[in-house]
Amino acid sequence: MKFSPDGSKLAVTTHEGKIWLFDVQNQFAQIGKEFGKTTSFITQIDWSIDGEVIRTTDASYELLYYTVADAK
Repeated sequence: MKFSPDGSKLAVTTHEGKIWLFDVQNQFAQIGKEFGKTTSFITQIDWSIDGEVIRTTDASYELLYYTVADAK
C-alpha cells in the first residue's frame, strides 16, 4: 500500500498483480476498477511527485508505469 504524495489517494496491490485506488477523503471509497498488467506479484509500488503516475516492480523484475487518470 502506498499513499499518493498529497495524501488524497491510497494505492493497494494484490497478490495477483492488480492495483486498486481508494479516495482517502471519501471514507476510502474505491476509485474506478482494478488495473494492472504485471506477469507476477507486485513487490514495490510508488507514486510520481505530482501523483499522476504509479510505478510498480514485480517478482519477474518488470518495471511498469500507469497513469492514474485512465488506469493504463
